[in-house]
Amino acid sequence: MRPLPRAILSSHLLAPAALALPGLRWPLLIVYGAVHAAVTAEILRPGSRSFAPNLRRVEGEEKRIALTFDDGPRDGETQSLLDRLEAAGVKATFFVVGARARALAPLVRRIHDAGHTIGNHTLSHPVFWSMMTRRRAVEEVAGAQAILGEITGWAPEWFRPPMGHKNLHLAEILEAQGLKQVTWSIRSFDTILRDVGRVLGRVLPRARGGDILTFHEGLSGRTPGRALSLDLIDPLTAGARAKGLVPVSLEALLSTRRESPRASP
Repeated sequence: MRPLPRAILSSHLLAPAALALPGLRWPLLIVYGAVHAAVTAEILRPGSRSFAPNLRRVEGEEKRIALTFDDGPRDGETQSLLDRLEAAGVKATFFVVGARARALAPLVRRIHDAGHTIGNHTLSHPVFWSMMTRRRAVEEVAGAQAILGEITGWAPEWFRPPMGHKNLHLAEILEAQGLKQVTWSIRSFDTILRDVGRVLGRVLPRARGGDILTFHEGLSGRTPGRALSLDLIDPLTAGARAKGLVPVSLEALLSTRRESPRASP
């Protein structure tokens, strides 16, 4: 285990120490509470690098931005989203859930064959990912990695944790699976806003070269029976291009970092 998670787990000893040392009870409990409040905030912070390296944007890039979609594949929605991306001439990145990929393997192959980047988004997208034991967290990451590798013949390089939350064992798990963590520099809040105009109003004014934008599949928009992503993709790509930005996959955006000495993770 890495030093930081080991230190965090060791801090649990402060509680029994407070019971054993009545004279220091309150100081020890205050320290214990402060440590765990800080740890919880850092675990829940998507941009945190405390538990594993975390790519949020590519510095030095002036025009390209990465479009990423989480929580797929979704039968019906993903097919139409791929059609719209193809019509727009855009490659994107799909962080897919392993169990959904297993159930919709031909659709995952289509994503891969169309030249989009596929990333690991755990096996089941667990709500309590940040609280999982090492064994359960390994099962989530390794399980998805195995499924995606079997379907496409190509193991993902990038991992996005559910909700952007961390796990104490994240670094060692990713290292063992040959994965690197990526979150985002612009969060669309499409899961909350559920409206194309409001999402675009949040994303496009902030977007600049090197940004990684995150969106989601599986959301209902204002149009009954229609996925939000399908209403979003055309005005999103058009709006980005109107600003002189080029929407690309994460893989294409990272090629800039490898080519340019100015770029940094």
